[in-house]
Amino acid sequence: MRVTGKRIRQARKHVGVSQAAFGEMAGLDRREANVKMSQYEASVEPKYNFILKLAEAAQLPEFFFYIQDDEVAESLILAVSEGKDWIYSSSK
Repeated sequence: MRVTGKRIRQARKHVGVSQAAFGEMAGLDRREANVKMSQYEASVEPKYNFILKLAEAAQLPEFFFYIQDDEVAESLILAVSEGKDWIYSSSK
């Protein structure tokens, strides 16, 4: 799975909604939201403007959708969930 697709799924689960609902929150038409979001999670790379809409819907920064490291992405979700500031620090 591509990292963007993985992050879209993670953001959707963070919000606690279905693919269709998340797509609608980001401005997709109800009739196509489920199919489009399924494609975005599985194989199709969405345009950056759509990533911005998903970020707004999930209340996450847009760079979240491009984070390669799963632990780093999870730490950002946790910080956002707890209303804390998040600062990236590489321990490698």
